[in-house]
Amino acid sequence: MGTKKRGEQMEKRSSLFNLEEVSPSSSEKGKGKERGKSRSSRRSGKNKKTGRGDLFEQPKGVEVELWTDGSSLGNPGPGGWCAILIFKNGSRLRLQGREEFTTNNRMELRGVIEGVAKTPPGSKITVYSDSTYVVNGINDWLKKWVAKKFKGVKNRDLWEKLWSLMQEREVKGKWVKGHSHYELNKLCDLVARDQVDKIPLPAEGKERHYWET
Repeated sequence: MGTKKRGEQMEKRSSLFNLEEVSPSSSEKGKGKERGKSRSSRRSGKNKKTGRGDLFEQPKGVEVELWTDGSSLGNPGPGGWCAILIFKNGSRLRLQGREEFTTNNRMELRGVIEGVAKTPPGSKITVYSDSTYVVNGINDWLKKWVAKKFKGVKNRDLWEKLWSLMQEREVKGKWVKGHSHYELNKLCDLVARDQVDKIPLPAEGKERHYWET
């Protein structure tokens, strides 16, 4: 699929779900201010001045759908990830990022980590992913890895970070078939691959480095 056509499909699907884009590297100093609002007016948790809900003022125990996907061109190679959060009160958020040299599994995990990190402690999160690596890791493997102190676990740094976030949240994984009828899964896939396309080739003699939108 060409970059132009992918961009058109991303725009179409994003408008269908009324998604707001927010940088995962945004400063947390802006908590409570007007940012990352959903444009829908029919929800709870509205800002009195604007009539809009604030993604960063969610109640403790809020239920969240987290749709994620990761992609890499080559394994390892340049990669991208996407996370879409759907809060129970109607607020919605899309995150995305990219790395110059990574693996598909690391990008799958980055999407989950960045999404979970944007939820308040006490959240009840269901992670929807087409990666059995992610879903099995969350539901079954993590506790075993913790018991053996992550000895010999690939992508240990990312799994340890996810485990740390899970200590203050209820997180469960749900597998979905990729490239099927799940529109949010399709959108995550498009965004992740689009992030890969945005990575320029490094100049000769230059070290690889990391970007994030």
